[in-house]
Amino acid sequence: MTKTRKTSLPPVGTILAVPLLDGSAALGQLAGAIELDRSGSIAQIAVAFFACRLEPGAVLSLAVDLITDPTSPMMVVSPTDDMIRYGAWHAVGHRPFRSYDNFDVARHLTPFGLNGASSTGFMTQGELECYWGIFPWDHYGDPKHIDKRLLPGHTVPPYPRHARWRKDFSEAELVDLEDRSRVRTREVLAKWPRKRSRKQVHIQYSIAGAELPTSGELRARHALEDKIGASGLGEIISAGAGEGRVDVHVATTDPEKLRRLVEGLLAAAGVRDAVIVDE
Repeated sequence: MTKTRKTSLPPVGTILAVPLLDGSAALGQLAGAIELDRSGSIAQIAVAFFACRLEPGAVLSLAVDLITDPTSPMMVVSPTDDMIRYGAWHAVGHRPFRSYDNFDVARHLTPFGLNGASSTGFMTQGELECYWGIFPWDHYGDPKHIDKRLLPGHTVPPYPRHARWRKDFSEAELVDLEDRSRVRTREVLAKWPRKRSRKQVHIQYSIAGAELPTSGELRARHALEDKIGASGLGEIISAGAGEGRVDVHVATTDPEKLRRLVEGLLAAAGVRDAVIVDE
C-alpha cells in the first residue's frame, strides 16, 4: 500500500476543509505557527474555524467564498499539524491573514499551544462534529465543553439551530457514530508512515455475550481505546468485538509501559481474564 508522504506546512492564511462524518466539511484557516528551531520544525499551530461549512457533495473549491465573515471565527484551537501535513484536512484556498476581531492569535499562541493548551486533530474533528449536530453538543464529559470553545460573537445561549443533545440520539445511534469515528481514525492513520521502532500489542478479553457485544460492552471498549490514545503510549490500529471477545491492536514504542497501563485500566473496569501479547 502506498503511504502518504509528509509535506511542509502550507502558509498562514491557508483555508482548510475538515471532513466530518456526515459528508460535510468544516471550514477553517491556518492562523499561526511557531517554529521549534531554525530547521523549520513546527512546535504548535493555531487554526480558526468559522460558523459555516460545505454541505455533503459540495465542491471543495467553493469553500473560500462561503466564509462571509473572515474576521470573526467561532473558535480557534491548537491541534497537531499532522492532519494538515498528511492531507487529512484539505488545503482548498488562501486568504490573507493579519488578525481577527474577536481573538488575538499572536498573543495567545505559545510553543505549548493556545494559552499553553493543545489537542490532537482527531479531537478537534470531534468538537466540530459536536458543534454541527453530528454528535451531541454535550457528548464530552463536561456539558459546557463546546460552550467554552466559542469566541465573542458566537457564544451561547442561544444555541445554534443545528445543535443536538444526547437526549436527541438513541443509544444505538451514539454507538454507531462512535464506531464510525474510530474507523475513520484508523483509516487515516493507516495512510501515515509508521516509525520502524514501533511494535504491535494485541489485547484480548472476554465479554458476556456469545455473539455480538452489547452497547455497554462497546462503550467500555471505546473508553479503553480513548484512554490508550490520551496516554500517548499507543496508537489504535484496529479493534473489534464478537464471538464472546474483544480484540484491540495497538502500535507502541514501549510495550511494557502500555501493558501496565492496560492492565490497570482493565482491572479497574472489572476485567480479569485479559491476554496482552506482543505481535
